[in-house]
Amino acid sequence: MKTISTLLVALIATSACVFAEAKKSRISVDSQGVAIQGYDPVAYFKQNKPIRGLPSNQSVYQGAKFYFASAADKKEFDKNPSKYAPAYGGFCVNTLRKGKLVNGDPNVFFVYKGKLYFCSEKKGAEEFQKNIDQNLDETYDRWRQLFGS
Repeated sequence: MKTISTLLVALIATSACVFAEAKKSRISVDSQGVAIQGYDPVAYFKQNKPIRGLPSNQSVYQGAKFYFASAADKKEFDKNPSKYAPAYGGFCVNTLRKGKLVNGDPNVFFVYKGKLYFCSEKKGAEEFQKNIDQNLDETYDRWRQLFGS
């Protein structure tokens, strides 16, 4: 009976941790609900670099605020937000692949096959890109474990 109780306690604790992870937001935001630390997601595609957005040019997508450097970028985003919003909510794809949710650094990014990805550090981005297709498959599997889709 004692063994069953110990196993039951361990199972409940593990389930609570998994449930707590699953309740996290699908988009990495700051305390004000701003994604990508206020950087313009469209600029990564148009200018291939991080450009700060302005709170006066903002859109809300999946509950997160996105800022844009120009009204034209905001308009472009609003036409097709899923095209420009960062993959995996802007979380670091390298740490997500390893089972942890860590905010991505807007200055450590890459665009691959039309999607924007962030890593939390340059070394992690380099590691991830060495075997990018396999790593993206693993990241997708982890994302599904955490969020279900």
